[in-house]
Amino acid sequence: MSPYADALEDWDDIVGDKWDEPDSPKLDPKDWIQAHPIYTDHQETIRTILEDAFDKLRKFITNFQPLFEIYWRNKQFDIEILVNEQLRNPTDGLNNTINLFNYYHELFNQKLPTTADIGLIQLDSKSTRKKIQPTPKDIIKKIEGRVPQVLRERIEEGKKWLTQQYADLSKPVTNVEEYVE
Repeated sequence: MSPYADALEDWDDIVGDKWDEPDSPKLDPKDWIQAHPIYTDHQETIRTILEDAFDKLRKFITNFQPLFEIYWRNKQFDIEILVNEQLRNPTDGLNNTINLFNYYHELFNQKLPTTADIGLIQLDSKSTRKKIQPTPKDIIKKIEGRVPQVLRERIEEGKKWLTQQYADLSKPVTNVEEYVE
């Protein structure tokens, strides 16, 4: 408040009465609301209206619960599961996983509002949306980066094994024991 007070100090002396600086730079509307005649006359009505507004807000926020659960599961996702050698159908699993994350991305686009008017209150969820929405696409990028790397490593292992087997088969064989070996 002091930069404001310094800038307008001369003007206050000319136009207004003596101004006392408040104790806190933050305004607390509770004092002037409680002193207002509408509040004192209709205190219970106002309390009911405000409680209803916050109840609506709480109910609205519960709609986010499934999306938060999806976000939490996405954060727990381990990419190494997709490249596990014991996976039965790795191609199907990979395609299904990428499709699932694309679906989550679309779901977040549709279900996460940037703002929502809920009676008296306007909910601003831009920061939540900014944090939650990109997670499926980020995971897809990690998958697209990790899977080719693992495939290259496995192809190199296969090539080494195949080269070794070819070299072993190319050795001259003089008896049955050498052939079986």
